[in-house]
Amino acid sequence: MKTKIAAKYIYEGLGFPVKLHKVEMVKVGKEWAPKIDVRKVAKDVMKELPFQASRLTGAQIYFIREYLGMSLRDFATKVVHQSHMAVSKWEKFDQKPTNMDASTEVVLRLFVFHEAIGKKANIEKKFMKAYETISSMNFKNVGAKALGF
Repeated sequence: MKTKIAAKYIYEGLGFPVKLHKVEMVKVGKEWAPKIDVRKVAKDVMKELPFQASRLTGAQIYFIREYLGMSLRDFATKVVHQSHMAVSKWEKFDQKPTNMDASTEVVLRLFVFHEAIGKKANIEKKFMKAYETISSMNFKNVGAKALGF
């Protein structure tokens, strides 16, 4: 089986484009296909989404909710404290940024961050550092790697 490494690859399997680096490609017939561990990509995306410079899109909201295995109603009431109709409306924005209130987005990003880091040592310090960064960033270009996560 022939393989090669693609320096950059845009993966669309999560419902929105994700740029991957150094992806192993496998030749299947006449086509090159990426060899991707979708669970790892999804986990990595969950770690990066809270620090994304741009506003969250509808597709990203849907991805977060599905990744967490939550119904529309549970996600709405337990995570963002909004109606399920509001969350449904946001998800319909698809590839465009939602019109959710910025403070609601900060709460969602913090929730995602908390879920992504799980039960690691020094979680309180990391959470407070993330809270300070996310709540003051105005969605500027800050990544999770810059914070040491």
